[in-house]
Amino acid sequence: MVSVPEVSDVRALPVSLTTVVAEEHVDANGHLNVRHHMALHDDGGWAFYADLGYSAEEIEAERRNFFDLEHHVRYLNEARLGEQVAVHHRLLGRTDKALHVMSYLVNESTGELASTLELVTLLVDLDTRRPTALDTSAAAAIDTRLAADRALGWDAGAGGALGLR
Repeated sequence: MVSVPEVSDVRALPVSLTTVVAEEHVDANGHLNVRHHMALHDDGGWAFYADLGYSAEEIEAERRNFFDLEHHVRYLNEARLGEQVAVHHRLLGRTDKALHVMSYLVNESTGELASTLELVTLLVDLDTRRPTALDTSAAAAIDTRLAADRALGWDAGAGGALGLR
């Protein structure tokens, strides 16, 4: 059985995004629809990658960005209309071209973990559309974050199906 991190542990990670569940995000079941879980994880990812040196400006200047290769989503608890949610990220590993990441959607209104997204993403040259290696400065920033995230004293809740080669 895959573990589920404690919300208090997840909240210690930097916040990538906060928002309130809006009417257009709620489905006929009265809760955040699955596509909006993914959208929130994705929207929060932009801030996470910017912190690693991949802001919109840097992506345009360097012509390199991450392309997701694989996802595993776990829906754990509801997020309902008007509830506040926050996205946090944890870096699990890297190669010279790819990252293994966990994203957590916390329902701040209920104090529960709403969903997790485990992903593998690949750095791609936007002109050639081919994988490319991290440059030295990007690798250093990523390694700093990776060391901090690996030093955390709690299980990230990764499912084991995804990983880096």
